[in-house]
Amino acid sequence: MAAKQWRRPRGQPADAGLDRADPLHRNAQLCAAGDRECRGLPGIDGRGRAAPAGALPAVRWIVSLGGVGFLRPAPGTWGSAVVLPIAWAGPGAAALLALALLMLGLWALRRLPETGADPGWVVIDEAAGMALALAAVAGPGWELVLAFALFRLFDVWKPGPVGWLDRQPGPAGVMGDDIAAGAMAGGVLLALDYFRSISSIL
Repeated sequence: MAAKQWRRPRGQPADAGLDRADPLHRNAQLCAAGDRECRGLPGIDGRGRAAPAGALPAVRWIVSLGGVGFLRPAPGTWGSAVVLPIAWAGPGAAALLALALLMLGLWALRRLPETGADPGWVVIDEAAGMALALAAVAGPGWELVLAFALFRLFDVWKPGPVGWLDRQPGPAGVMGDDIAAGAMAGGVLLALDYFRSISSIL
């Protein structure tokens, strides 16, 4: 007696037996590039491609600033505080650090599956924004404390362009709102310094 030949049920896609056979343990390597349903699975980057082995732990280490992002409470505050010592090196060093963190953050976030959700343990964006705010600080002192307070205020409050950038998708949105918050904090500090210098002349 001939063995009964298996036939695919009517209406079932040809690839249904691949990565959708077991919805709880879908094999990420079988996901087609660009498949929206595959994004966010462990091992899949933001473009639907399988990440290289060993890449995800390194990327998470970068965007969490070596695990600082997992500190509780208020991981964003911890991430902002990490870069405060750069104020002792001067505004130029703070600006260079902000640029370096921005470039590194954009690179790493493109390889992070959770980027779309902007998880709280991703704090490289806060560090970049805080460093940019410190570029307007002449050195450690009351301006350093004010820069920290202003940056956290704008980052949480998200006024105007900060809120708009926060709503943008992808790595640019994750990094952009904090950069804008840092720029606004730095702008306030520069304005205060200007008015203080004018008042001293008068």
